[in-house]
Amino acid sequence: DLAEFLKAMDGIIDIVVLRDSGLARQVPSTYTYRGRGDHENIRTARRLRELGVKQVISLNGGFQYPDEMEELIEQGVCDMFAVARPL
Repeated sequence: DLAEFLKAMDGIIDIVVLRDSGLARQVPSTYTYRGRGDHENIRTARRLRELGVKQVISLNGGFQYPDEMEELIEQGVCDMFAVARPL
């Protein structure tokens, strides 16, 4: 459903920020740490790309390894990361 919505909003929505679904469990810091590669939003971003979503995708939620982030951008999984909030 999300992919279909985003495809319909192409040209209207510029950036899609994917956030871990466990946000409610992260209060008060809203920070998630899952280690390398174990992020549900990586799986979601990959699936959105497979389904033809073209908007800029930003991943948010516990990413700490610049090499992992660069690799995901190079693979086309996402276009950017939101990483400053935990700091």
